[in-house]
Amino acid sequence: MEKANCERMMQDEQWQQVDARVLGQILAAQNLFFVLPDEIRISEYFSQALSNVPGVISCGVCLGNSLPSYAVIDPACNDCSMGHEHSEGALSLSSAFSCILMSTPGMNVLPLRTSTQTYGFFVFRTTSDGQFEPYVPFIHNLANFVALSLENRRQHILLEKNREELEDRVTARTAELYDLNTRIQTLNQELEQRVTRRTAQLEATNKELEAFAYSVSHDLRAPLRGIDGFSQVLLEEYKEKLDEQGKEYLHRVRLAAQRMGQLIDDMLNLSRVNHLDMKIQQVNLSELVRVIAAEFQATHPERDVEFLIQDRLTTKGDKQLLRLVLENLVGNALKFTSTHPTARIEFGLELQRQGTPAYFVRDDGVGFEMKYAQKLFGAFQRLHSTTEFPGTGIGLATVQRIVHRHGGSVWAEGKVEEGATIWFSLPPVDS
Repeated sequence: MEKANCERMMQDEQWQQVDARVLGQILAAQNLFFVLPDEIRISEYFSQALSNVPGVISCGVCLGNSLPSYAVIDPACNDCSMGHEHSEGALSLSSAFSCILMSTPGMNVLPLRTSTQTYGFFVFRTTSDGQFEPYVPFIHNLANFVALSLENRRQHILLEKNREELEDRVTARTAELYDLNTRIQTLNQELEQRVTRRTAQLEATNKELEAFAYSVSHDLRAPLRGIDGFSQVLLEEYKEKLDEQGKEYLHRVRLAAQRMGQLIDDMLNLSRVNHLDMKIQQVNLSELVRVIAAEFQATHPERDVEFLIQDRLTTKGDKQLLRLVLENLVGNALKFTSTHPTARIEFGLELQRQGTPAYFVRDDGVGFEMKYAQKLFGAFQRLHSTTEFPGTGIGLATVQRIVHRHGGSVWAEGKVEEGATIWFSLPPVDS
């Protein structure tokens, strides 16, 4: 009786010791799995700790191929393929995976399992006297916590790997963006250099063209004046010796020389428009049109022309150039209404093109077909012969250049025998 009581007391003492040791393992497990470097060290740690549990002959912790060599439980372990199925630093199997030793007599197998995955097993070879049975609940709790810790370890490893991959991708992308930005800067510099060179070439070419135009015009003026002058002398002093056909020929020669002289002058004026210094100031466009209209009526009293001029239309620009615009537009309207007994010419401002304010000069003259609208603004482009309407075809080209220099645009609308409207927009006064 005394011997039985003594054995029971010894078992209780061992119980308390093991209980304390197992409880300590559970409390330390969370940090332990992040301290131990790999599965082999984890297996060694728990194999040694659990081998001291009463009734345990030997213990091994199976984490796939990380089972320590000294703790191999059975030759059948060598046939298990779970060691080939590691994933991201920890074994990851389905929760239904079973150890091949689970049904072997004298073996106790406790899975390290979460609700979705199996990470390994506690494998015990035990005695047949039942000493191991009281410790199963504690070891089972430890197995559950080890499984959770392995899950945390696996997730931590995955997270670290993803973070490293992300850092590598960010680093690579940053390097790519840096290289791309460097290439863009290089291309921009090359483009700026090319634009600078091209601009210099165009400026040099323009200067050469201007010099050429000036030289040609200067050299042509003298012979043209000679042709016109001698033709006039022939008509005046030798008219008795010329028949009517000869006089007609000389008259045509004079007209051609005068037209050539006007073409030269218009060509020079057109080339100078882009190079005249602009003096920006407030300009009363309505007043300029009134002056132009008054000058025309004073020199052409025989024409019956009604002018409708909207009041107080002002803008900012070069007054001299804008007067040239209005002179050309009003002159155009007067020219193409000259075949009508009466004419109506209007100057005003309306909203056009998505609310953009635009000035206009409108007439009720011969008009034109809209398919030729863009042709109107080309130098020396004409829609009518010089016998119908005199001119060199430079006026609207000059208008377009001046308006473009002011940052605006110009366009035309018309209909045959229903008149024409020339529009031009200028930047707002406050710009």
